[in-house]
Amino acid sequence: MIQKRKISRWQFFKSVMKKLFTSIYEHNVGKNAAALAYYLLFALFPLLIFASNFLGLMKLNTSELILNFNRILPSEAVGVLSNYLDYISENSSRSLMLFALIFSIWFPLRAVQGLTDDVRRAYGLGKPKRIVIYSIKQIVYTVLFLVVIVLTILLSILGENVINFIRGLLPESALSITDNQINLWQYLRFIPIALLMITAIGALYSLSLDSRQKVKSILPGIASAVVLWLILSIGFSFYVENFSSYSLIYGTLGAVMVLIVWLYLTAFVLIFGAELNAAVYKTQKEMELSGEQI
Repeated sequence: MIQKRKISRWQFFKSVMKKLFTSIYEHNVGKNAAALAYYLLFALFPLLIFASNFLGLMKLNTSELILNFNRILPSEAVGVLSNYLDYISENSSRSLMLFALIFSIWFPLRAVQGLTDDVRRAYGLGKPKRIVIYSIKQIVYTVLFLVVIVLTILLSILGENVINFIRGLLPESALSITDNQINLWQYLRFIPIALLMITAIGALYSLSLDSRQKVKSILPGIASAVVLWLILSIGFSFYVENFSSYSLIYGTLGAVMVLIVWLYLTAFVLIFGAELNAAVYKTQKEMELSGEQI
């Protein structure tokens, strides 16, 4: 039996990082992130039209949703989204919601197609052989993506104001919730939101590949994508609020510029997570072939 040569975790880490940054350069991740941000931008507004029309028809207030956006997004970007949601909510209609639903599927599908291609490129895979099955996977993930967005929006708006509104409509015995429980829910609801994000990103990385992936094989990319997205969103928000002057430079377009930059960072992080998973996978394969282990 051949004795496997052991390497340190530090050597493994250096090998992964070398492959990661080489792949980021060779695969033009920055350029691909810009293209993905373009599709995300066009996917965002039909989704907002659909969401705000849905909320408007349900007679729900969007203030809780905007409040949660305000915690992670720059105020200029939140201002654009807030004005957009308020306008559509006041002019909501079923026909407009149907129109938005069609484009809410088409543009996210294009974004998903770009993302899945980026994931396959990270692993060095070409066009899938079973193109029909691959296309079905993309459609399934697009639907999952939309469901995650809707559930995230519902969890975001289901705060103290909405719960108190529902309590006021129902008999006291029908919904027995104390104020302390409502205050606790204000923070606990972000746990299912985070789990939804993790599930959506994990499904993206898994469905993009030809074979079924174990959770631990895609976990590094999922964790890094979620953590980096939160750090970049909060950090970018802090920078815009305190140091930048988008409004002075771009005038009324300043808020749109902020939104585009944030979407670019989001797209970059999603592709970065896939590249990290691929770098770990390639390093492990090289270790197996050379008879090494950690």
